[in-house]
Amino acid sequence: MGENHKKSNDAIPSWSGFNYQGMTMMLRVLNLINKNLKEHNSNENYKVELEKYEDFIIYQNGNAEEIYQVKAKISATRYSGYRDAVIKLMDHRCQINAPMASCFLISAVMITDWDTAKDKGDVQLFKYMDKRYIGVTDIMGYVKAEIGIYYGLKKRGVDSLDIDLAFQYLCQEINELIYNVHSKTNYMYDISFSKFICILDTTVDKTMINQLTKTHLKIQEHAFKTFSKTIAEFCGICDRLSCDGCAVDDVSIVFSKISMEKYAEVLEPALERDENQFYIINAYKPSSLESLLEQFAAVDKSLFRFDDVHLYFNTTGMHEEYLDKVIPTNLSLMSREKTSRGIALTLSEIENNKEISQIINQSAITADIKKEKINYKEEKINYNVGEGEKIKMYGNSIMPDFDFNIVNKDTFRKRNGGDGSE
Repeated sequence: MGENHKKSNDAIPSWSGFNYQGMTMMLRVLNLINKNLKEHNSNENYKVELEKYEDFIIYQNGNAEEIYQVKAKISATRYSGYRDAVIKLMDHRCQINAPMASCFLISAVMITDWDTAKDKGDVQLFKYMDKRYIGVTDIMGYVKAEIGIYYGLKKRGVDSLDIDLAFQYLCQEINELIYNVHSKTNYMYDISFSKFICILDTTVDKTMINQLTKTHLKIQEHAFKTFSKTIAEFCGICDRLSCDGCAVDDVSIVFSKISMEKYAEVLEPALERDENQFYIINAYKPSSLESLLEQFAAVDKSLFRFDDVHLYFNTTGMHEEYLDKVIPTNLSLMSREKTSRGIALTLSEIENNKEISQIINQSAITADIKKEKINYKEEKINYNVGEGEKIKMYGNSIMPDFDFNIVNKDTFRKRNGGDGSE
């Protein structure tokens, strides 16, 4: 599935509450709705098409007016990092036979040499509030500002809390809509502007709001900001001469496209989950993310893959005991203090979580592990893979129902040249 995502714009039927691409789409739609209201123009004949040919396309009266590529690259500040996206934009404009459509690239950072680039054609950097980039930590505030402008134009008396509630409900409704349209066999990729307006108009009249959704959005926003800051700091002190071949740049792009909740469970399978999703904050701690990025930086980006719920490496050319893929995690199986849950309980959690079990089937996952024997289901296993012994139980796996190995995190990095030692 990860390979398909790298080759096409097929929509991902999993829209996290905080999704950079989705948020930029909402920003542009709301901005256009407000522009039409100010100019006393109708919004009836507008719609936005998601992920069919491009990240999103704005249509008016059935004609493509604006075509968008969205890139949440945090470390790429030069045009060369976006050339492929620009070429794709121009190719897709021809593909949909829309020669008069405007093409826009939305970037999360300032592209310093954009104006001097020679091969960008008539592709423009999307501009908002006199800025030619939209920071990942700014986008949510921009969307809320457009919601406030809409209510002002409609002369609805609202305060900041009302705008927050409208924003949350808009995210919730669009999230549900994305799931619905992609559950159909004949994929429906478009949403009318009238649908956005209906959501905004009905939201402000509601006296009840899903408090859980509000909490989820706050937690996901916090996790996304933490990730963005950590990856920026990680890349900032990196001593590589070039980012070519480094998977970290790809990680920064696709992180906003996966389910933040499910990936947290993959990274920390033993975390106690709660309906408020506070476990997400624990899974995305800066120290844990830095360790994760070190693993991704150790392997060539050509092996990097992702799907809706996790990031991983294709094992072609890697060590033979890695099974079909390697999933970097934050799992720790070191000696535990009295307050920790213990190795047996950790493995039991993985075994009992059917969804996570399916994800890591035929996989090797990385973990902090040390040289020692431990008991699990009355058998002794050595879980320091890479030091001469594989984990063995019920054949080649520690679990009876699926094939699964654990790889020492440091050994994995060394094998792939992560610290230059091997």
